[in-house]
Amino acid sequence: MRDHELNTRESRMDNRLPKALTGLLVSALAAITLGGFASPAQADDGFTYTTADSKVTVKGCVGTCPTDLVIPETLGGNPVTTIDGAAFSQKRLTSVTLPSSLISIGGNAFSNNLLTTVTIPNLVTTISSAAFGANNLTSVSLGNSVTDIGVMAFGSNKLTSITLTQSVTTIGGFAFYDNELTSVLFTGNAPTEGSDVFGSNSALTSVTARGYATGWGATWSGVPVNMQRFRFDTSDNDVEIHGLWGCPSNLVLPATLDGNPVKSIRAWFLGNAECSPTALTVPASVTTIGAGAFAYAKFSSVNFLGNAPTEIAGVFDVNAASFIDVPYGATGYGATWSGIPVRYGPAPVVAPVYVDGGKLSGKFNRVGTKLTADAGTWNSAVATSKKYAWYVCTKNVASTSKTGRVAAGCKAISKATKNTYVISAEMKKKFIAVKITVTNSRGSASIFTQSTRSVGTW
Repeated sequence: MRDHELNTRESRMDNRLPKALTGLLVSALAAITLGGFASPAQADDGFTYTTADSKVTVKGCVGTCPTDLVIPETLGGNPVTTIDGAAFSQKRLTSVTLPSSLISIGGNAFSNNLLTTVTIPNLVTTISSAAFGANNLTSVSLGNSVTDIGVMAFGSNKLTSITLTQSVTTIGGFAFYDNELTSVLFTGNAPTEGSDVFGSNSALTSVTARGYATGWGATWSGVPVNMQRFRFDTSDNDVEIHGLWGCPSNLVLPATLDGNPVKSIRAWFLGNAECSPTALTVPASVTTIGAGAFAYAKFSSVNFLGNAPTEIAGVFDVNAASFIDVPYGATGYGATWSGIPVRYGPAPVVAPVYVDGGKLSGKFNRVGTKLTADAGTWNSAVATSKKYAWYVCTKNVASTSKTGRVAAGCKAISKATKNTYVISAEMKKKFIAVKITVTNSRGSASIFTQSTRSVGTW
């Protein structure tokens, strides 16, 4: 089963890689096949290795590697600092624990295995080409010293998100090619970019960079860049915003940051009007706003999208805002909130629903007189149109106000589509009714009225 999955992963990577890069894996496999690990210089604790300047480079395992591989901190009494190229490629590994002493990971070092997660230790600076290519990785945690990520280093995996630390300065072409990425966060300045770093990640629409960082343009390696303007802390998966990078005129606070809900705004968030936007939108996720968070600003527009947050004190002290606009049905505000009048939005538009009163009026027994359709009473929905269709019936029919269906024995009168109808001579001894259809942006509904008595017979 594992052999089949390894072969499938290798084939998938080769088939989807640009042709210029397929040689990377080929060369690694050749090194293994042709005896790249023969005659190791030293062996200890199940590993082969070499030593130079009292630093250890791990070359591979003595014999068969365990599927759950733990690489020790030291071998032969010296710290392990390097994993050699192709050292553990195609070893059926399902997990790996790397030593905290590690500094460099060689090309193809762990490629073509079954790894699902990997944590890169904090001393690692270099992750070489295809080091973790063609695994099943769903989670990668980069240490805070990684500077270089090589070509196809994490290609052909199953990553849905990745956070690239501030230390990263160079990312090689296709480094995250052929994953399932939907979220990419850069926490530092823009690294030097290789070609198509995030190629073949069809669901990835943008990458996010911190607002304080430099070097970012509209796109990075062909992917649009979203600059994150907010300073925040996260505790128990809840976010507190405490500052800004830059000062937008239209301040729209996000509902989530890094996938966690924004719950609170810290006191004096705007820093005594060091930043003074003119428009503010607060998401429904926010439940607490600290003292003076928006003090001294000059808002001409303030919108809260949910129920009233807890107010610590004087959120809008010395502020030019005239109203806080809140949604229809929002709770907890009252007539004012933090000293600012509250203005509630209109009721949401709903589809029309008939209540009662739909009828015809006029002199029913006289040819040449006018009948008028009265749509009656409907729910509070705003109608954008009313349409009328007059019918002649062979018998007296009852209203079908609940369904709007045309009664049996009734036929539409040609071109009779206004709210009035003048009785013509051919309608004598027949019965007349009207279908009324009310429509708005949310839907439509119809009623069919009670018919008149027989025209001209009473």
